[in-house]
Amino acid sequence: METRMAQELGFVTLAAEKITKTELKSLKKSIDAMRNNVDNYDELDKEFHKIIASSGNNHINEGIIEPLMSFFYETYNNNMK
Repeated sequence: METRMAQELGFVTLAAEKITKTELKSLKKSIDAMRNNVDNYDELDKEFHKIIASSGNNHINEGIIEPLMSFFYETYNNNMK
């Protein structure tokens, strides 16, 4: 969990420096969708993180976010059962 949090801080820092108005609008839509759709939260949360990762314009971050988020939710959901 700590590794994921550290990685997210890097994503957020880059995103804050480089995010475009279009990406910011997408981020807001993503947040609104998560607030209104609890049943599909995992997928919506992944999309939220993808927007942040891609807005930093770092291809490595863009490439690792999907596997990282999938691993997180798989582990989280398996431990919650």
